[in-house]
Amino acid sequence: MKEKPKRSYRERRKEAETNGRRSPSSIARDIVKEFGISRKTRNVQIITETINKLISDGEIGRRDGQSYVSNSAETQFLNLAKELEKDILVENSPEAASAYKDIKGRLNRYKYYLSKEDRKEITDFRAYSRSSENQINFTLDRKNMSVDKLYSDLVRGEYGYLFPGNATHPGEMAREINDVVGFLKESSKGTSMENVYGREVKEREIARLYATLEVYTYRWLDNN
Repeated sequence: MKEKPKRSYRERRKEAETNGRRSPSSIARDIVKEFGISRKTRNVQIITETINKLISDGEIGRRDGQSYVSNSAETQFLNLAKELEKDILVENSPEAASAYKDIKGRLNRYKYYLSKEDRKEITDFRAYSRSSENQINFTLDRKNMSVDKLYSDLVRGEYGYLFPGNATHPGEMAREINDVVGFLKESSKGTSMENVYGREVKEREIARLYATLEVYTYRWLDNN
């Protein structure tokens, strides 16, 4: 009987993946790639080890021909998603670029009223207003829109999800607006989701990552 030629590891892995028999490490690589997670080697290892431990502990697997993920495994997936979220990069985001263009354009076109009293809320206002941190054209002319009205419009507008919406004083509002604009600018270079100010954005991304971990695991179990 003629022996079959030995195949390389790469060939065997490709065949297994084609037939749906994928390893936990391949799930980890896909997730890291899909979410643009930094520190790839470290995080692929963390995801792989988490899934392998859940398998060995019997928290995920096959029972009576059905795939299952225990409540404990779901909790661990959620905790893992929260940990990985810190390394998700927002890179060259069209959504962020559009938001930056719109908000920055509005700030460039108009001046915004901030009273002398409110300016005291910002440490060394004179230096701050001239620094690269500040994108707002402040004025003492009351005929212009106030900073608190600008803030209210932004929080309630199309990009409201970027703002925590917790600022209560005009000086604090000005800083928050500048922080968000700064984040949007940096997002084109690749910045951590940890820097996003809006809680909804972070929670939405964590939920999506958690769901993806679970879906990929079920898909892997169903094909093994």
